[in-house]
Amino acid sequence: MSLLQRVVGTAPRFSRLDCSSRKDSRRLENWVEQQRRPNCSHIAEYDFPDAMPNLDSLVVTAMFGLAASLADLLRLDLHGHDFAKDSAWATIPHLDHQRPPRAQGPPVKPVLHCVFLRGGTQMLSGDVFDFVIRKLREDLQDHGNDILCLAARSGCLVLVKTLFDAADRDGHLRRSILVVHRKLSYGNQFLGTPQSIGEAAYKGHADIVRFPCQQTDIEPPLLHTSQDGNTVFHLAARGGNAEVFRIFIQRRPKRVHLGNHAHDTPLFDLIYRSPGGEAETASLLWLLLSRGKADATGRNDDAGYSSLGTAIRGGSAARCRVLIVEGLADVTCAVGINQTDAKAFLAKPVNTMERVEDQEKMLKELYSLLPLAVSVQYLF
Repeated sequence: MSLLQRVVGTAPRFSRLDCSSRKDSRRLENWVEQQRRPNCSHIAEYDFPDAMPNLDSLVVTAMFGLAASLADLLRLDLHGHDFAKDSAWATIPHLDHQRPPRAQGPPVKPVLHCVFLRGGTQMLSGDVFDFVIRKLREDLQDHGNDILCLAARSGCLVLVKTLFDAADRDGHLRRSILVVHRKLSYGNQFLGTPQSIGEAAYKGHADIVRFPCQQTDIEPPLLHTSQDGNTVFHLAARGGNAEVFRIFIQRRPKRVHLGNHAHDTPLFDLIYRSPGGEAETASLLWLLLSRGKADATGRNDDAGYSSLGTAIRGGSAARCRVLIVEGLADVTCAVGINQTDAKAFLAKPVNTMERVEDQEKMLKELYSLLPLAVSVQYLF
């Protein structure tokens, strides 16, 4: 079947692409030239809406073809060599305007949904998203917040900015994107259902966290707590980005102390998850303790479940050092002294190490830090 038959004939069911449809194929180039010179004239009668390097079956079908044909193409893998880079996004402007005089394109609204589902989240110019927002204005009244959360999670700063720019001119849209109630189906079984700023924090997108925090009336998503009690600080602890923590500490420092429904604080989550490796986690701990003033003493925690106890169970000497030196962690929650021989031992709630060598190594590290611990007097 020729490309012309594919895009302007009856809607075919695509299972694969032949050479006539592929990006940069000679038959595709010849077909484009035929569209520019329908009467076989020496000089082109029409300008083609896009340059040859951007063309493939998907883009051409968006300009000329049937909605059913385009929907079938969107079911294929768009990241292979048969398609141009960012092919799905490139179709968007052609769905409504810039068509050749004889072209009759598919309906815009249903196809746009397919494009978003299949096209990834590449950061293109704001013009593309301006177009999308104009065409989906009605849908944004109901789903604006979900789109903002998806853009934040995906790291698409262009779409986040475009939504806020449009919301500055549209009060209904602003209320839609800042609503704090999302469907539970969008949530994570461990995190609950976060809001836009929390989604960006979870993925470590500092630029996207920063931009909404610079807007007015941004408190609802910034102060949002999921149904599991997780705050944006808990999500930042999973994302492991230092700049995200700095932004939150500057905006809402007191929320660094809040625990979720399991009584886990962001500090506990950071120690337990260690999202960026040992050295980076130690650096993030120092930031939370020195600038966020997170409570690491452990004196109000359950036995064995203090921040220091969690670090010991994880076998992390580096995290223990930061907690004791910078966080003034109470060593007595983890280390005791045998009254008979005056030897130190790991308290039972934190001693989960099976090998004696590992226990002795951790004890040696903790013992070396005792002179730096404010709780040392309780050992003697």
